[in-house]
Amino acid sequence: MDGKQFVSVLKEFGVQVGAVTESQWKKKADVTPAIFKNALHKFYHQKLSGAVIPIVEFHRLNLYHGNNLDTFAKRIHNDSVVKSLQGAVGVYAFFGAQGRLVYVGKTQKNNLMQEMTQRYGGKKVPFRVLKDGKAKWEPASIKDVALYFSAYKIDDYLIGNVEALLTRIIINNASNLKTESFT
Repeated sequence: MDGKQFVSVLKEFGVQVGAVTESQWKKKADVTPAIFKNALHKFYHQKLSGAVIPIVEFHRLNLYHGNNLDTFAKRIHNDSVVKSLQGAVGVYAFFGAQGRLVYVGKTQKNNLMQEMTQRYGGKKVPFRVLKDGKAKWEPASIKDVALYFSAYKIDDYLIGNVEALLTRIIINNASNLKTESFT
């Protein structure tokens, strides 16, 4: 592969190189091991090292919202977490009082805050409850059972695969089965 082709491939993957470096690499008839090593280093630092970034891990939801409107944002009770969720796409999870996973989801289109608010208020998941002395599976709103949540900012090219991995390694009724295929 010549230097022009190599630089073109790097750009397809969103790897940025300086103008001088790009000019020098384009002139090469063949990509040398040193150039390849340098490009891999840039790829790692620009793409892989920041591919999965925790926004919040196992954050407790505030159940005591007073007389204020009961919303997901009010239950987070932390403006910096809300702001971080509003500016990110990625994956998230809701957990019950004992740390049991209730739901795993992702968003590539909406921001995490918008997506999580929609699922928190409207999504029903199977949940084990005691009724007449017997344990039964019944649908319950995430809002009624979630006490903690985690959220991670993830690069677009990994979101679907990360969610698929999570829903496959955590075997329970909490997954979003419509989106659990690897790409």
